[in-house]
Amino acid sequence: MKELKDMDINGTIGGAFGIVTTSPIENVSHLTFEHPSKPRIQIGGDRTITPNEDGTFKLESGKFLKAAVVKGMALLSTELDKKLAKDFLAEFVKNGTKYGMDLPAANTIHHEILSASGRFADYEDAFKNLKKRSITFVLMVGSLDDPNAHNFLKLCESKFKVLTQLVTSGVAKRIVTRGQFVTLSNILYKTNVKNGGLNYKPLFDKVGERFDINKGNVLILAYDVSHPGELDSALPQNQKEAHAVGEFPSVVGLVGNVISEPSAFVGNFFYQQSRKEEVITPVFGEYIKKMLGQLVKSGRGPPSTITILRDGVSEGQFGMVVHKELPLIKKACADIKRSWKPKFLVAIVTKRHHKRFVNKDLNNAPVGSFVTDKVVRPDCLEFFMACHKAIKGTTKFVQVSIIHNELNATPDELKLFLHSLSYGHQIVTSPVSLPTPVYQADDVATRGRDVLHTLFSVKPDEIPKTHDGKVDFEALSRLLSYFDSPLAAQRYNA
Repeated sequence: MKELKDMDINGTIGGAFGIVTTSPIENVSHLTFEHPSKPRIQIGGDRTITPNEDGTFKLESGKFLKAAVVKGMALLSTELDKKLAKDFLAEFVKNGTKYGMDLPAANTIHHEILSASGRFADYEDAFKNLKKRSITFVLMVGSLDDPNAHNFLKLCESKFKVLTQLVTSGVAKRIVTRGQFVTLSNILYKTNVKNGGLNYKPLFDKVGERFDINKGNVLILAYDVSHPGELDSALPQNQKEAHAVGEFPSVVGLVGNVISEPSAFVGNFFYQQSRKEEVITPVFGEYIKKMLGQLVKSGRGPPSTITILRDGVSEGQFGMVVHKELPLIKKACADIKRSWKPKFLVAIVTKRHHKRFVNKDLNNAPVGSFVTDKVVRPDCLEFFMACHKAIKGTTKFVQVSIIHNELNATPDELKLFLHSLSYGHQIVTSPVSLPTPVYQADDVATRGRDVLHTLFSVKPDEIPKTHDGKVDFEALSRLLSYFDSPLAAQRYNA
């Protein structure tokens, strides 16, 4: 702070750039953290619980809030792992039933044997057989000797539109021989959500009831863009060339609470021009319409409030979000129903900043800490929040900037709203670092990027191209994304 004051910003150098401070530089080294109340969690057995100080909680009743019904299920493994897979399946079904899931008896579940060659063609053959059997969910016990098992399985999921869950043979063995119930529970949490269940849901405080998604009148849309990474020496040559010429596309992850259960979020992805952060093409509006179409199919009426949670943009791009992306979303709403004129709130929610906050004793701030003054922007409502517990290092606070507020929402409403959303992840019984829909949007975009990487590696000839030889983004999205398939209404990426 002393060095900053010594810079004399109002002096010659600052003045040359037109910089003038209107008040003395404050000493912000001592901030006061706010701690809104943690949301109560509704669990199975018609019970609600209060999280611990560190945000964790337990499903004490042993039942999911909404247990999934899984009918068309199959087991997939190599011949070598056949016995282990069957033993694991027995534990999976027994414990899943305890959580309330409706699963077929283990001895009635079809067991598809996968060739141990490690070729993608064998995965395709297996899924063609499973598709003929009308299988809708595949539980795979994957060999540790097959490093491509996860990538190949998820590419098959994208191509054949069949839900999948991978358990490595090492994990399966520890569950069967050592009874690692916590690990098995995590797998069951994922399976329940993927198949349309709901493990638990956060409840919203009275102060934030205008944003209570559980009532069904608040729609949340979150989206993020995943760009191609740095060139990886391990990438196949065709992928390196695609990166080098800018052909490898960026992926937009889009998530919303658009199904019949308003507390649940589902998502999808689509491809667009490489390294382009803005999503202002008409195609974006069409995919928003597809998401809103799911809302119509769910039987829920058009909500009066829509909250947009956007990740991945810098301060210089705030105007782009409000003046270019938001109009496309509003147009999509009007296309669905001309008389539908919801009120919008747009928040930029990101961890891409360089600010760090700690207690006076230099320890991490408690779970559920908020910073609302001294270091926030003066031109919009802004705050920083840390809803999660840092596993390692200094807690990275989430920066929240409200850049469009037709609802005239108050800081207290928004803090409680986003705080509660951080408790809805479903796979872990604790808050996550970002509000759940933003977290999922990032995951969905990453899934889109990963399956495309795999397709480039094993089936480059299947990449759709335009007449001039460039990647056809719309055709690629139809091939790999889940729009217009039954899986569009399920959280396949859990």
